[in-house]
Amino acid sequence: MKHYSRLGFLLSTLIFILGVQPLWATPMNISIAIEQGSQGGFSYSGIHAGTRCSSNNLCMSGAKLYWPFSGNLIADFDNVALSLTNIHGTLTTPSNGSMQVTGGALTTNNVTGKASGSFSYILTGDLNEAGTFYFVDSQLCCTGAPYGGPNSLTTSGFTLWGNNWDITAGQTRDSINGTALGIDLVGGQYIANPEPSTILLFGTGLLALPFLRRKKV
Repeated sequence: MKHYSRLGFLLSTLIFILGVQPLWATPMNISIAIEQGSQGGFSYSGIHAGTRCSSNNLCMSGAKLYWPFSGNLIADFDNVALSLTNIHGTLTTPSNGSMQVTGGALTTNNVTGKASGSFSYILTGDLNEAGTFYFVDSQLCCTGAPYGGPNSLTTSGFTLWGNNWDITAGQTRDSINGTALGIDLVGGQYIANPEPSTILLFGTGLLALPFLRRKKV
């Protein structure tokens, strides 16, 4: 009869459990693919001029300035609370320039089921300025748009429509220092990014394989 060395078996099992544990944890670090298209009367993804504003001072459309966006954002995703934190990454356009997202967060309102929050950005190219995009937790338009329409955050993706002024703080487009901008952003295809500690532990597990020598009884 053959069996594995007890020490080797216990060591490898422990390392395996510790290694995969971060994959179960919440929140987890993910990559979010930014999508392009038009659905339910909603076009995405990119930045437009902050014009054609509604009565509540939100601007849904205007001349396309940075369009279309491509690339990925990175964030920490809590699939229980439906929230994104530490949002960052760089999105590019074919000719207009790029937007660097330097940090932000989105949270879901348990009552409305809609997402609110903000993220800071730096634009280079046609515009060279920095600011913050803000999102409110209400159904702004376009119920047929992806992931439940703006502003929604689900376990599959998000759909956002916002401006670079904070209407919840009483700001208007005429009160900001930079250019009045709107953003229509859709992201999905969440892909979990392995934590460095996970990679290290799995590597250590591989090193432990030689201990799994078999003995004869």
